[in-house]
Amino acid sequence: MLLLPALKRGCTQRGAPSRVVHVSSKLHYMGSVRRGDPNLSRRYTSLTAYCQSKLLQVLFSTELDARAGPSVRSVAVHPGEVLTNVIHTLPGPVRWLYARLLAGVLLTPRQGARSTVHAATSPRVLAEEAAAPYLHSDCAPVPPSPAARDAELARWAWAWSVDAAGLASDRDLAPVAGGGAP
Repeated sequence: MLLLPALKRGCTQRGAPSRVVHVSSKLHYMGSVRRGDPNLSRRYTSLTAYCQSKLLQVLFSTELDARAGPSVRSVAVHPGEVLTNVIHTLPGPVRWLYARLLAGVLLTPRQGARSTVHAATSPRVLAEEAAAPYLHSDCAPVPPSPAARDAELARWAWAWSVDAAGLASDRDLAPVAGGGAP
């Protein structure tokens, strides 16, 4: 939100919408939002937290697309299952499984960057889908989860984010009529 004026200036200077790309995950399909306990302080598991955070990213991307207006495009992407250095943080047996069994099916970091780079640079993204596309690792637009398409939940997630970030109400963005995809 604080960078929005610069993003809008970029649109004016280039004559094309600026873009914000959110790296999410297809695990957002497994996510739900616990409005009464969004920080999961009562019942935390790492998988629940990860899935909820990825769903919230897609919701935030959708709401940003709606609020920023036609000069800024917000896109969420799933990079795919990527073999990264995160493997070094896993327990020994899991590291062994990754290295021996999954290395052949996981994407390289270069391959995993495709959907992010595509979302940031491809002219097709500006013409595709209605509001806030969600791109799969093969760069194809796919519908996000039903929860990620819940407009009321997206507004709640936006308000919760503004509050959690401690932003003053004058820093918030009101929804823009005709905002989102051109």
